[in-house]
Amino acid sequence: AAAEQDAVSVVSIGAAHSGPMRGLGVLPAIDASADAGPPPCAVTCGDDGTVRLWDMATAEAIGAEALPRGTQPCALAACRANGLIALGSEAGVLRLFRRLPSGALSLVLRKRFALSPVAALAFDADGTYLAVAHADGAIAFVCTFKQIRTLGVVAPSAGSARPTALAWAGGSAA
Repeated sequence: AAAEQDAVSVVSIGAAHSGPMRGLGVLPAIDASADAGPPPCAVTCGDDGTVRLWDMATAEAIGAEALPRGTQPCALAACRANGLIALGSEAGVLRLFRRLPSGALSLVLRKRFALSPVAALAFDADGTYLAVAHADGAIAFVCTFKQIRTLGVVAPSAGSARPTALAWAGGSAA
């Protein structure tokens, strides 16, 4: 009886990435009060160079964005507070997308802070700031409140540990 309670159910979500998936995030519905707005969705990126959106209620694919040829995504973060999607690449490039009411993605920022791959991405709880960690230890901070702008980059010191994950503690007061 205990084994039956621990059983896992697998639900196919149809066509997926061709190759490994490199990132996963969740976005809320754009306008929960309107029936016509995009539904809550999961966001994924993979070695096939695409960002894909999945309907959380039906598990069906609802959109895909092809990245420029040769772009190898390696990190993803989705911000529930402002609907932004941050995507980092092996080439060290940050791409910041905004989910539009139509459900499409619009590129709002493309920036390289370091030459090494993006190792981790994290939005703060309010969606005001984004931290971008690179494999060489550099960490960039981006303001995503009202006007998107770079706040600064912290360079690694000799012998410093390389980041493998990022997390914010608490919220912001912007």
